[in-house]
Parts: sequence; structure tokens; C-alpha cells
Amino acid sequence: MNSLVPGYIIEKFKMGKYRGKLQAVVLFVDISGFTSMTQKLMENGKEGAEILTKIINDVFTPSIEIIYRYGGFVSTFGGDAFYAIFPSVKSAKTFYKKFQNAVVSAEKILKVFLETGYQRTKFGNFRLEVKIGAAWGEVQWGIIKNQYQNSYFFKGEAIEIGSQGEKYCNKGEIVIDRTLKEKIGSSFKSFEKKSGFYLIEPGDRESPDTDEYDQAEFTDLEIQKVFFPENIIRQKVKGEFRDVVSCFISFAEKGKYLANISKVISLANHYGGYFNRVSFGDKGGFLLILFGAPVTKENLLIRACDFVLGVIAIKGFKAKIGMTYGRAFAGFTGSSFRAEYTAQGRHINLAARLMTYADTGQILIDESILRKVSNKYIVSDKGKLRFKGFNRLVQVYCLGEKKKRERYKVEMVGRKKELKLLNDYLGNIEKGKFGGIVYIEGEPGIGKTVLLQELRERVKDRYTWMYLPCDEILKNSFNPIKSFLKDYFNQSELKSNKENFSSFEKKYRDLIDQAEKGKKELIRIKSILGSLVNLFWEGSLFEQLNGKGRYENILYGMKQLIIAESSYRPVIIELEDGHLIDPDTEKWLDIMTRNVDDVPFIILTTCRFNNDGSNFTLKTGRNSEKRITLGYLDKEGIDSLSKIILQANDIPTDTLDYLSRQSEGNPFYLEQILKYLSENNLIDEDFRLLNETFEIPSDINAIIISRIDRLRDELKVMLQTASVLGREFVVNVLRKMLKFDDFENLLREGETESIYFPLNELIYIFKHALIRESIYQMQLKERLRNLHKLAAETIEEMNIDSLEQHYAELANHYEKAQIRNKTLEYLEKAGDLSKEKFENRKALDFYNKLLFYLRKKEQSEDSIKIKKKYIDISLKVADIMQLIGEWEKTEKLYRELLKSSEKFEDEIYLAKIKIMFAEHLDRISDYQPALKYALDAVKVFEKYQAKQDYARASGILGHIYWSMGNFPKALSKYNIQLSISDKLNDRKQYADAKGNMAVINIIQGNFDEGKECLDEKLRISIELNDKINQARAYGNTGNLYLSLKKYEKSLEYFKMQYEIAKELGDRKEQHYSLGNMGLAYHYLKQPDKAMEYYEQVLVITEEIGDVKGLGAVLSNIGGIYYLKKDYDKAIFYYKKRLETSRKIKDKIGLSQAYMNIGSVYGILGQNYKCLLNFKKSLSIAREIGMLEGVIFSLGNIAQFYKNIRKYKQSLETYNEVIEILEKNNLKSHLPEYYLEITELLIEMDKKEDAILMLNKGMKSAVENDDQEMIRKFKNWRR
Repeated sequence: MNSLVPGYIIEKFKMGKYRGKLQAVVLFVDISGFTSMTQKLMENGKEGAEILTKIINDVFTPSIEIIYRYGGFVSTFGGDAFYAIFPSVKSAKTFYKKFQNAVVSAEKILKVFLETGYQRTKFGNFRLEVKIGAAWGEVQWGIIKNQYQNSYFFKGEAIEIGSQGEKYCNKGEIVIDRTLKEKIGSSFKSFEKKSGFYLIEPGDRESPDTDEYDQAEFTDLEIQKVFFPENIIRQKVKGEFRDVVSCFISFAEKGKYLANISKVISLANHYGGYFNRVSFGDKGGFLLILFGAPVTKENLLIRACDFVLGVIAIKGFKAKIGMTYGRAFAGFTGSSFRAEYTAQGRHINLAARLMTYADTGQILIDESILRKVSNKYIVSDKGKLRFKGFNRLVQVYCLGEKKKRERYKVEMVGRKKELKLLNDYLGNIEKGKFGGIVYIEGEPGIGKTVLLQELRERVKDRYTWMYLPCDEILKNSFNPIKSFLKDYFNQSELKSNKENFSSFEKKYRDLIDQAEKGKKELIRIKSILGSLVNLFWEGSLFEQLNGKGRYENILYGMKQLIIAESSYRPVIIELEDGHLIDPDTEKWLDIMTRNVDDVPFIILTTCRFNNDGSNFTLKTGRNSEKRITLGYLDKEGIDSLSKIILQANDIPTDTLDYLSRQSEGNPFYLEQILKYLSENNLIDEDFRLLNETFEIPSDINAIIISRIDRLRDELKVMLQTASVLGREFVVNVLRKMLKFDDFENLLREGETESIYFPLNELIYIFKHALIRESIYQMQLKERLRNLHKLAAETIEEMNIDSLEQHYAELANHYEKAQIRNKTLEYLEKAGDLSKEKFENRKALDFYNKLLFYLRKKEQSEDSIKIKKKYIDISLKVADIMQLIGEWEKTEKLYRELLKSSEKFEDEIYLAKIKIMFAEHLDRISDYQPALKYALDAVKVFEKYQAKQDYARASGILGHIYWSMGNFPKALSKYNIQLSISDKLNDRKQYADAKGNMAVINIIQGNFDEGKECLDEKLRISIELNDKINQARAYGNTGNLYLSLKKYEKSLEYFKMQYEIAKELGDRKEQHYSLGNMGLAYHYLKQPDKAMEYYEQVLVITEEIGDVKGLGAVLSNIGGIYYLKKDYDKAIFYYKKRLETSRKIKDKIGLSQAYMNIGSVYGILGQNYKCLLNFKKSLSIAREIGMLEGVIFSLGNIAQFYKNIRKYKQSLETYNEVIEILEKNNLKSHLPEYYLEITELLIEMDKKEDAILMLNKGMKSAVENDDQEMIRKFKNWRR
């Protein structure tokens, strides 16, 4: 318990004495440097205020202990200063010692500041020094009696002279008056500094007599309760953050001013303020009254304004008032010997400054109050003033009398209109169509959730309603979906795993039975949906998938569930607090809303406006949106809601008017106000107001805190602890954190108070996010750090066997607890887990936060280990950015990492980064630098015999050579990869090498060798149960038969590829297989069938965001229209492909697009445009070393010259093609070009040369077993 009343006053009160005088030494202790420190720290908000208060207490505590040890006591606090009194005693000897003790204690305080005055904080370092004025003389004391709260004071000559002496001090000095100098005699050396004031020479003296002060003498609870509210006396927390109105009142010490102070105390009590103190100094007396601390009342600012107007009206008081409003630290300053409950904050200091500038009878305020009260009070502008401690000029206003009560007409919107609108929006799903996304938006508490609850009650028998709440704390991946599925599958943490599994099975059987379509797909994705409610079983599809596969299956599996449910009856998805959605759920919504025009469901999302006032919008592929913006309730709506809450048949007009004014039509405000009126018996049985002067605030935070302040202390502590766990909190974790004996009773009490309610037996949820936020944010950072640490340790202890599920939660708690090593550990684990699950955006968030802390750690610890960790995490970031198509950022990051890693002089480490960078450059067709980095890396791995790295790097180098068309070198590198992986028994890498070698053999026309490689890749993949590589082997085998023009056979393999891809839920592999089937039908001259498959590919590429794949399918669709001779559409799609490729800097795509566009212009006879596009295609292909592109571009240019009868140029170009094909052993392409040249030579009337070319062509076709070309050459021979 804190000692808030000086023991001297307690003793006098017990004796029944209320006025008196004493002779005493008075010390005025003032901290120098406090103003500038305050200004700097207060710029940093709540945390700055908390640090400031801690510093004050750190320097006050030892100083106050010194005062009490030497027989004095602290009479009054004053922000950065305090008065100490050393009363005289009867014994002459002790009387003399009291003078000595007072001066010795001043010297000891100087020493404290020398040792502890330099303060280091996160917001800067500060030097605090002290100045002490001391005087001997008369001190008057008094107790101001009041029926609500007594107060006390000390004033008089010694206090005023001591204050004056302090003004003559420099930092670190003690100045005493003449009387005190005479009393202490020659014991202390001094010299006159100012007339009548003397500087004490510093010394390190000890007084022979010190007192052991009995704490019990001045912590008498019953006595302290007479002077201060009990909730302050018993308060266990050091402080909290509150919205506080601070009123500083100076007054003239004339007439019945003490009686007037008692009137001020009564006024403060009447209006719900806290009378903090009365102080006297050299500038007279002043009072401090706070509104909002230690408890909040409704209509905080109205109460404060009415209060100060009441003070000004006290006759003869001659008050001058400064008043401000804002968030402040409210708590204790001082020590266990003597403390004060007060508020600290920048605006508190400003209120004190405003008081000193005010004229008699004037109330000066700043803009913080003007904005809140200008419509209710007359306010005049006093201009801008400069105050000590404030860098900028402050705009000042003078508060005048209250305006006459006016009935303000506010535009309000009822709810019937919104309900009708929502019902209208349901029309589409009644017709079996997608209803779109409807945003129900408005400010907090406006009634968005209530509106949807009403709609649900009205339509629940016709629709399936799915509730997906977003969590505002962790934004866990798929949290709304998981929350919905727990209810959907009747899951409970109270049940055993077996019971939960049984519930899941039953519901899933019902789902399949009622589904009119997609039953097979539902069966396939069963384990995917089970994983979202933490149900797993061996051999399931989920267990077989990698992170990417699981992620994609979750996205499409959840979509399939909605489609299945909607086949039974239309579905309404309620997404609560959509503005808090996590990225993965938003990605799901994007996929959910694509290609569902004929699926009867609608999404209703409640949301707030963005911080800038703009509309919140989900990032989905649907551009169309519907919005319902909720306004305030009108009088009829307020009347109806009030009747429901009060269970009344009628509400009196006066009461309704009152409620209308105070709630301003906000339903949540109205509900809380009515609860308060009922709980505090402020309305009678007929619902008439008993006290009309009582006004309730319109500020929702004040309403919440005012309700929380009325709860018993133990429940408040429980709520504060629960708020740390999030809006939803697990009861078992909370129970273990608190260890309260009556926990169950407290839990029920909080539910009864409508603070929270149970979602199930183990999880509770705060009734509204704002309730949790208000409770959480009022707590001090230090307390929150401790609670987050306790929460993390409790979760760890309770979830030893399932910690993986809590990585994100633990990272959050340890981060807020500022335990950095644990934060880093769990951020990395959470990032790795998200990456494994292919939750890329989530993983990036964790990794980027981890990098932020590693950067900070690097600055304080110059460690190679930390620097390497930073690079390792950055490489994970680069890997993800490459996957999601942020190629420019990826390249920039790799270059930065290479530069950083060069400092380590670790060649293998640098080589690993180089080979990763090379692989990225290969993927974006930047082959020359890719080749350079890959060669550098391979050389290092070979040098140090890093075999695993050497094998992998050789495979990447082989792929670069393949991309550049250097097939012999590519094969040699794949052979190295094959050999090493075989020796290391790395079967997967061995199969990868075989697959890559197969593709090169197919390109070169070595079909038998290619087939042999693919068969071996398939065999190994089956042995390893590596289904994705099985699918790829089937796909490449299909491509082999495509090259052999055995299109029907190729389709068999593409279908096998598709079946596995579909089973795995791998949308990208499905895209490849469907595209391949489309190509086969294209070659079979079945354009409509091909288009069916291309359209499916188009859907998938848009859904998965594969921009490069989208470009390819656009080109294929253009090819279908080219085949159909619809050249306008063909060129439209080719140009879309060009635009898409240009957007992502896909040079291969650009080359192909220019080639296709040129072909159309050639058909249309636009020769200039045709040749221009062919040359652009050739230029890009040569630039990136794309051999296939060079061949096809040259072939098209040769054909162009042939068509315009420029035979010489045509023949030269064809010969260039033949030379390239023969040089690179690309046998499969030779026959078609030999045929083209044969036809050209015949047109040139060179029959003998044509016959020779015809024979070469026939021979080449026979060698390649190209039956179609053999047939064509035979036709020419005839």
C-alpha cells in the first residue's frame, strides 16, 4: 500500500487538530534538465511517458529515503520537484541536530544525482541534476475538511524563502537563507551568493543522529481513505494509460479561500473529477484536478468544462485556470515512504503553463479540448503563445459559458432500408448465381454485426450461413476459415482426438451425401480439410504433399466445400471485420470468387473505413462490388433498440431525447449507456431519468473504461491479462497465468457483465474488439512485457508436443515481451513453417520482421554469425519472391547479398549464393550472367570437394547451357550431376538429371535415348512415391510423342500427367498438362477441342497468378484463331501476350509474341510490319542466346523473302538455319527445312539442286522416322 499522506498530517488528524504552525527547515528540491527531457520523451507517446515516470521514481526514491532517514518528510510533490520539511523539536541538542540533518540530507541528495543523474533511454540520453533551496522559518499546515474528500496543505514563510533560494542555485548547488546559516553555525562552510542567501560548500558529511521511520505510522488505511479514494490507496499496478483532462487552478490567498477550496473539492466530486492536491510556493497557491484518472466517467470533457465554469463562479476565489486533454500516464510517483498518485504527460505540463498565463476568471484551453467542446461552449481565440518547454507556438483559446441547449438535427439512416437492400442482393443466389461481395461498412459500434445477425435470423431456414471471423491480433494464416471449420465439423478441445475425428467423419459423410456434384473431389480433399482442424492420418493426401501442394489444396479444397454446400442450398458467407483479414484468407477469397458465376453464394463482409477515410476493399479478382454504408440510428431506431435492451413497452420522451443526444445514434454507445443507467439505478421503474444533470460521454473508449473501472480489482486484473492473449483467449492458458483460487467465479462474472462470451468450453471472445483494445492499451509497457512473457512461457509449457501450431503466437508474445533471442527463434520457425505450407505472404512477413531485428542486432554485435544468419534468412526471402514473380526485387536482393557475403572470406558460402542467383537468372532468361555465376560456384564446389553442392550446381549449370541451346555442354553437366548423385545415392537428384537429359535428347531428335531416360525417371519416382515427378515424367513423355507427331499417343500421357496433378491439387502441373492436351488437339486440327483446354488453362493461370503461363496460353489461343483464319482475333491475343511478357520482362515471351504477330501481318500482306516483327523476334532470341527462337525466327524470315520473291536472301537465310541445326545436332528439325529449300529451289528453276536437296531431306526424314515428312518427300518425287 502506498503512503499518500504525510505522517505529520496523519498524527494531527488523529489528534483532532486541523490547523497549526511549526518551526522547520524546508528544502525545495528541483530537478534541472527535466523540462527538456520531458519534451523529448513526450514526443514518443505512451512509452515516452512511461519512461519519464520511471526516471522520476528512480531519482526520487533514494532522495525521499534520505529525507526520511534524517528526520524529515515530504510535504508536497510538484512534477519534477518536491518540498521536504524538517520540523523543530523541544530538546536544544536535537534542535541543533535537526538543522544539521536537513543540510546533510541535501548534500546526500546532490550525491545521488551525481551517481544516477545520467539517464540512458531508447529515445535519447539525458543529464539530470538537482538544485536545492533551504530555509528556516514558520510553516503553516492545515487540513481542509470535506464530506467527500479531505485535503491538506503546507504553506508559509519558510516554503516561500526555500523556493526563492532554489532560484539562486546553479546545477548541483545548495543555497540556504541567512536564518538557517546562523542556526547551523560554522559546521558548514558557505559564502554569500545573493543578499541574504548563501551557497553551501560541498562536503561528504555524516550526521551522528538519523531516524528509522516507522512506515506503519503514516500508512494507516482508514486515515488515508479520508484524504484519497480507496481505489487509489489499494491500487496494485504502478500505473496505466488513460485519457485525462488536467485542470490547474491558481487562486488568491485572500478571504475565505480555504472554504472555497473545499467548494472546489465538492465540485470535483460532483462532476466526477479527482482532487489531486493543493500546493503553495513562492508564486502562491494552486490546485490540480484530474478527470479520467483514477477512474473514467462518461462525458469526460463536458464534466471537466462544467466543473471549471463552476470554479470560476465561486465568489471571491479569483481563479485562473489552464486545462488540457490527452493520453497520459496515470499512477504513482515517489517511493514507498511517500508517494503521490498523479498524471504525467506533455499536455499535463501545458495545462500548468496555461494556468500561469491566464487572467483572473479566465479558463485557457488548447486545441485538444476545442475540437471536442466548441459546439457546446462559447470559445474565443487567444492567439498563439510560446511556453517554456515547448518548441512550437501553442494555439490558445478561452473557454466561455455553455451554449444554450439546442436540438441538433443529424441525418440518420434506419435499418429497414439496409435490410431490404441486403434481401435484394440475395436475389442472385436465389436464381443459382453468384451474388458477389457486399461490404457493410461504418465506424466502430455502428451496428454492422447486429444488422447481419438480424438478416441471419430472417433467412436462416432458406440459406446455409457460414461465419468467418477475422482476428485482429495475430492475423494467423487462414484463421477465419479454421474458425468456421471448427464449428462446421463440431470440433472441441474438450473432446479426445478420436471423438473429434468421429464428429468430422459424420459431418463429412453428410456433406458428400448431400452434394449434387463434385463428390469425387470432396473425397480427394478430405485430409486437406481435416488438416485445417488439426486432424491428420497416415497415408493421406495431405501427408504426401509438400508445402506448396498443401497450400494450393487448401485454397481449392475450401472452394470445393463451398461449391458442394451451395449445390444443396444457397450459401451466405459472413466475413466479420474484413479489414483485419490475413493475406492467405484474402488469397482464398480471390480464388473463391473466380469462375463461380453459376455457384449460388454471396459474401457479406463487415468492415471499417481505412485510416484515411477511404473504403476498404478486398484484393480479389472481382471488380464489381456492392456497399451498404451504415449511418447513425434515427430516433425511431434508438427507441426500438432501447425498448429491447430495457425490456420496456414505452420509453419517456425526455429519456429518449437524452439517449439520442448522448449516444448520437451509435448502437454500441446506446447499449453501453443503457447498461450503465440500469446498473447505477439512474432510471426508475418507468424508465424516467432520476438525475438529468448526469451526462454520459459519446466517446466509446470512455464508456468501456468507465464500465471496467466499476469491476472488482481481481476481475480487472483477469481482463487485463486476457487482453494480452488476443480478442479470443484460451481459458486454460489464462487460468494458468493467473493462478486465482476463484478463477471460475471470475470467469462467469466477466461473462455476466457482457465483457466477453464463450465460443466453446475452452475459448472465450471479447464482445467487441474495441473492448479488448481499450483494456490492453491502458496498461503500461512494462506490465505488458511481463504479461506477454508469462503468456509465451505458459503456452510453451502447455503445448510441448504441439508447439509447431503456436510458432506465430509465440513469436508475437516474445516480440512484445522484448525477449529478442526467443523472438528471433520463433519468427524463423514460423517463417519456415509458412514457407513449407506455401503460405508465401505470411512467410515473408515473418522473415522480414526477423531481418529487421537482425539488422538491429548487427548494429550492437559485430558478429559474423549474425551477419550470416541475416544472409541466410534473406536467401529464404529471395526464394519466395522468385516464386511469386517479384523478379526485379529478387535480383536486387541477390546482388546485395553477394556483396555482403564477400566480406566473410568463405568461398563455399559465397558459392552457394552464386548458384542460387544463377538459377534465378536462368529462370528470367538472363543467361550470360547466370553462366558466369554458375561456373564460379561449380569451380569452388569442385575445389573443396563439396559433392552434394557440386552435383546440384552442375545440374543448374546444365540447365543454363540447355536454355542457351548448347546441348553438348548441357549433357556433360547433367552427366556430372548423374554420376555424383549416383555415388551419393541421391535418387531424387539422379532422377532429375535423367529427366533433363531426356528433354535434350528429344530436342535433338534422339527419341529412343530420350524415352529411355524418361522411363528411368518414372521408375525412380514411383519407387520414391514422388508423385509430382511421376507427373512430370508422363508430361515429358507426352512431349516426346508430340515431337514424333504421334498426337493420340501423346494425349494418353498428358492425361496421366493431369490425373496425378489433379490428385495432388497441383494447379501449375494441371496447367501444363491441360496446355499440352490443347496443343495436341491443335496439331490434330481440332481447334474447338483445343480451345476447350486452353480456356481451362486460362482459368488456372489467372487463379494462381502465373503471368508467364498466362502469356503462353494467350499465344496458344491466338494460334487457334490463326488456324481458323480469324486474323483480327489472332493478332488481338498475340498482342495481349506481348503486353503480358513486356510487363514481367519475359524475353522468351517477347520473342515468341513478335514472331506470331509477324506471321499474321505476313498473311495480311503487310510486308513491312511482318519483317519488322520477325527481326525483333530474332534480335531478342540472339540477345538471350535462345537457339530455338533464333532457328524459328530465321525460318520465318526465309519464308518471308521467299513469299516476296527475294530468293537469294531466302536461300541464304535457310542455309543459315541448316548450319545451326547441323552444328547443334538438332536432327529432328532438318527434314522440314530441307523441304522448304527444295520448294524454294524449284521456284528458282534450279531443278538439279532441288533433287539433291530432296534426297537429303528424304534421308533425314528416314533417319528420324518422321513418317509425315517421308510422305511429303514421296509426293514431291512423284
